[in-house]
Amino acid sequence: MLDSARLPNADIVKALEHDSNFFINFFLAEDIIVPVPEFHGKVLDLMIHAEVERLSLAIPRAHAKTTLAQLAAIHYLLFTDYSYVLYMSSTSGHSVPCVNDIVSWLECVNFVRVFGVVDFKT
Repeated sequence: MLDSARLPNADIVKALEHDSNFFINFFLAEDIIVPVPEFHGKVLDLMIHAEVERLSLAIPRAHAKTTLAQLAAIHYLLFTDYSYVLYMSSTSGHSVPCVNDIVSWLECVNFVRVFGVVDFKT
């Protein structure tokens, strides 16, 4: 994705912070085969805006709720003062793969080109 865009890193970071559709495409570029529906950007906007103190969403299955929550966690890590996020699910069998997805996105080619390699300390 970034090879064809050739934007300066500062412009990419600004777009990531303020453009939810760009954020989604940045992290999912290798997995997306159709355009991201506008709905997904709007939901991510609700998840990441500080003005929204509490949020409850009723969204049908197969509408990317989990993926958007994972991306929101990354957005909070990148663009807030939070040092960590807590990702919870009904079972560890569901939450562990979700956290692994977050880590893999923080290791993806696009992320490394813009932010560098993340040192995950265990």
